[in-house]
Amino acid sequence: MEYKKENKNDEVWVQTWDVPKGVHKVTGVKLDAAAHRLYRLTKENKIKMIINYSNRTVLDEIGVSFSNRTNGKIYNHHENINTVRKSMYAYEKGDFDKALSFFSDDVRFYDINDEYGKYLNKIEVKADWQKLFTDFDMKFIEMIGYPDYLEYEMDNGREVLSWWKLHLVRKSDKKAIILPTHISDGFDENGKIVSEIVYYSQSLLAK
Repeated sequence: MEYKKENKNDEVWVQTWDVPKGVHKVTGVKLDAAAHRLYRLTKENKIKMIINYSNRTVLDEIGVSFSNRTNGKIYNHHENINTVRKSMYAYEKGDFDKALSFFSDDVRFYDINDEYGKYLNKIEVKADWQKLFTDFDMKFIEMIGYPDYLEYEMDNGREVLSWWKLHLVRKSDKKAIILPTHISDGFDENGKIVSEIVYYSQSLLAK
């Protein structure tokens, strides 16, 4: 672009739109970031100035990934871990109201077997739980190892990671089933669970 007004030196502007892509060799950070640049050129075709518009988030991530850093603390004993255990064992006994009392009113439940982005509320997840107990006898729930409570510095996050085996018997054919399950529970600052993601293989429950 060549502007006539107030352009005594006959300079021109060149604009570019780029999307650099790749994987950084050292840090493994994936780069896919659009950039818009404006170049100001002299009449001798020399670049006099560059104005760059881009999202530096990915570049910042590459920069900080050259060194080790921590992101909070990991606890193997914490009140939030106690909360998860109490909720799980209330669920084991079919006391869904007690189990749900540890969750906030606006909690979001996500089942890894459901469509991505589909979340359930308390009423909907209680109906799902009741259906499972209609189709299966819950013999007992076994905790695998121990839960971890992660208290993140970044984003002020709080997450309990726990691992379980659900010992079930399908009522229709009396088949005993062991269902390995991983649960990730997000907490607010008041100790209420505000999000839950459950990981398991639904194929183990199918006939």
